[in-house]
Amino acid sequence: AGPVRFCLQGELRHGTRPITALKIGGKHHVMDKLFSGSMDGTLAVFQLTAEGYDFECVYVFDQHKSAITGIDMSWSHLYTSSDDGSIRVWCLTTYSIQRTLHAGARVKCLYVDEAHEDEETTGKAEGRGQAAAGGGGMEDDALKVKEPPCGYMYCGLTNGYVQKWRIG
Repeated sequence: AGPVRFCLQGELRHGTRPITALKIGGKHHVMDKLFSGSMDGTLAVFQLTAEGYDFECVYVFDQHKSAITGIDMSWSHLYTSSDDGSIRVWCLTTYSIQRTLHAGARVKCLYVDEAHEDEETTGKAEGRGQAAAGGGGMEDDALKVKEPPCGYMYCGLTNGYVQKWRIG
């Protein structure tokens, strides 16, 4: 008959306060970690395994002063939002905080729209198209100039605003 659908496979423990946010992911989009945010402001990181359901808690961080309300990630960063009005940007390699952003109100949710490496714009190169001494005039050639990738983070606040932050 096959496996039973919708049956409990296991439970993980992250403190005693309600869990308010969850995300599975990891560096370079490898799905090897479960990130759990709690009402007490702690963030737990569980190592996922290919076999079994016993996942080890490898880190617990207490950088937020209130409930973690959102967790998202990009290629190399983890983003957490909180009722304390802050957004923390974490390095997915070292789990150190790279930036703390202050939204000005409690942050209830967030979404990361990461940059894509293939975005290009058209621009003019300096010094190109100049007539060589004694030669005929050449028109400027439009060249594709690779700009650094740029992503955005959106967060919803308790004051009714949605903020858009440039992250790249």
